[in-house]
Formats: sequence, C-alpha cells, structure tokens
Amino acid sequence: MGALALLLTSAVCMAAPVQDRNGSLIVKVGPLVGGVTAYDRVNGHFSLRVGPMRTRDGLSQKIPWFPDPGAKIGSTLVVTGRALSLPKPRSFTQTFRAALSPMMFPTIISPPSAGCWLFTFTTGPTTASIAVLVRPRPTS
Repeated sequence: MGALALLLTSAVCMAAPVQDRNGSLIVKVGPLVGGVTAYDRVNGHFSLRVGPMRTRDGLSQKIPWFPDPGAKIGSTLVVTGRALSLPKPRSFTQTFRAALSPMMFPTIISPPSAGCWLFTFTTGPTTASIAVLVRPRPTS
C-alpha cells in the first residue's frame, strides 16, 4: 500500500478508540478489554502492524485481553479479520487459548496486509467486533 493510499485509508477508517484508563491504554471489544501500547494508537484510534511485530527491533504485538467480570466466555478466543478497504476480499483467522491466572487471552494478532479491517472476537457465546487500522510492517 502506497503512502497516499495509507493516508487516505487512515483518514476514513473508523478504527476503535484507544482509551486511557488510569494511565493504561486500553481498547474495548464488547466484554473484552485489551491492554495496548502507544505503538497501537494512531490519532487516538486502535492500529496494528502487518505481521506479528510492532517494531523492527523485535517488540511483538502481544496484547492481553481481559474479560469483564461475569462475562460469558469460553476457553479460546477466535479473532477473525475481514478487510474493509480495497483490495477485497481478504481475511484471516487466529485462535488463542485462555490463560487462567488471571483469566485473560494473550494474543499476538498478525494481520496479513495494510488497510482498514473489521476484527471479530468470539469466545464461548460472546461475539463482538471493532474496526482496526492496519499499517505496513515496521521499517525502523
């Protein structure tokens, strides 16, 4: 994706907001709360990189997802991505197992290409979706 196309995509992609909760950056997806970093925020919205890395020098896109108390969840979290931007259709699916102490889903989401994506999170009977801006692989 060229620089102009990425700029246009980021301007029109209605990615989920990143919130500051007591000094920690989070993203809400239904009853799941993801602990994100400043690398995952672009203009106040959730953004990941193509592939599993946030930076070229080895910082992974590991995000812990914590369920709200009392949320109906299963033992796995399935993340399905569907491209909202051209070229379409593009999709991917990843499955992550729960960690039990504390209850959370450790993930390294690896989108296959840049653009605006709809990520759907499914665990047990619970499904929720958010839009995510996916930027090119890190170069520096």
